[in-house]
Amino acid sequence: MIDFLKKIIARTIADKFGAEIPFDIMKAPAFTNCDYASNIASKLSEGEAEILRAELSRTPYFDEVRFQKPFVNFRVKMDFLKKFFLDAISDKKPENDKKEKILIEFISANPTGLLHIGHIRGGVLGDVLAKILKELGWNVIREYYVNDRGRQIKLLAESVIARSRGKKPPEDGYDSEIIGKIADEIKPGLDEKEIAKLAIGKILSEIKKDLELAKINFDSFFSESRLYETKKVDEVLKILRKKKSVFEKDGAIWLETEGCDEKDRVLVKKDGEPTYFLSDISYHAEKFKRADRLINIWGADHHGYVGRIKKSVALLGKNPDKLKVILYQLVRLKRGKEIVKMSKRGGSILLARDVLKEVGKDAARFFLLSRKADAQLDFDLELAKEKSQKNPVYYIQYVHARICSVFEKAKSKNIAMAERTELLSEAEREILKTVCEFDGILNLCAREFAPHHLVNYLLDLSKTFHNYYERNRIISEDKELSGERLFLIYGVRKIIKKSLGLLGISAPEKM
Repeated sequence: MIDFLKKIIARTIADKFGAEIPFDIMKAPAFTNCDYASNIASKLSEGEAEILRAELSRTPYFDEVRFQKPFVNFRVKMDFLKKFFLDAISDKKPENDKKEKILIEFISANPTGLLHIGHIRGGVLGDVLAKILKELGWNVIREYYVNDRGRQIKLLAESVIARSRGKKPPEDGYDSEIIGKIADEIKPGLDEKEIAKLAIGKILSEIKKDLELAKINFDSFFSESRLYETKKVDEVLKILRKKKSVFEKDGAIWLETEGCDEKDRVLVKKDGEPTYFLSDISYHAEKFKRADRLINIWGADHHGYVGRIKKSVALLGKNPDKLKVILYQLVRLKRGKEIVKMSKRGGSILLARDVLKEVGKDAARFFLLSRKADAQLDFDLELAKEKSQKNPVYYIQYVHARICSVFEKAKSKNIAMAERTELLSEAEREILKTVCEFDGILNLCAREFAPHHLVNYLLDLSKTFHNYYERNRIISEDKELSGERLFLIYGVRKIIKKSLGLLGISAPEKM
């Protein structure tokens, strides 16, 4: 709806003033008695704003267009709202005409331990963003990058060996419960490489179980070691040498990063061992062979990494603007007002699987998606478990279940849904309008790489439905009006179910 209205206004401005002027449209405050407002008036003279108001008033879309400096307010015609509603709840699919392929890489936690709740935040963000982009017609690949070589893997093997011998792990090593389990399973005679391979396999298998618990899906798991087996790292280093972007100092090979980083970065250490950075550059080169656009979803602690990886992409001859990096902030677990320390000591929760088992997949996904990625998230475990309307995911699911029960009641009274809207009136305006905003919300999520907009929309739609349901009888003696109101709430149910599906959350028919 908002996207459509924006096109109408932009076209009118272009026709009357021969200009492209950026502007926003938002919901109008209740006191205006209008549906939407635009700040376009602040970009025009009073005379121009009056011309725009008069031109828009002549279109078939508005009952009223009012210039109220610095805004232009609009009230949409009911006939137009009804037509838009029918289109919004239709089964039309977007044309898959988007030529570019998008590869989204997310989680990519080292296979040295199990996932924590921060990993799952990045995971549901990537999973839902992929679902939304696919819904809008994009060809999307979801990938997990497995760091299965280098110093941390050597430390992993050494930690397992130490544990098997009843010793402490090496400095910076690993001492979690799963290390002990792996140590108990290793057979005599295995060398360090074989133990590392075994440990990686065991931990990755456990990680995949956590992903299944959270219903986070991947199309592929790409191994870092594959970059070395296929000589991709050598190819990339050769390209960088040709670009004269590397230099040698103190026996190491460095990348010159002026303008994008605080200092130059080592690519190959003096002992000949490539750094993670060189692997990452090579991985991005490989990803660009399979996709036209890349999206990386990283923890906020990677913020200093963004500039140097974008510069590296440019040195490889790729457009750095085709790489989008989304940084997400930490998750703070709470029980009511009490902060849960991120430690297993004393029974406190740390592992993702513990959180998922305690609150369930639906609540976990919803709460982790409830704020924009770059905002710290407080996750209240007690609220997430509540079976009441205080719990936002329960509140939304309850709307879906309630509508299903209304249809059961209608069936028992032999009242059929009528697929028309002629009798719907001003009482239905808000609910019609909110349903009509669904497509625009999906486009906003994709445009800003921000699924939290869909969460906020669902809360808004649920509140609008509850308000309508409390004030209006869906099933009454007037069977014709009842049939049309059933059609109206059928549209609400359809949008809620579709939205929850995109969020990876169930839509129960009974609660």
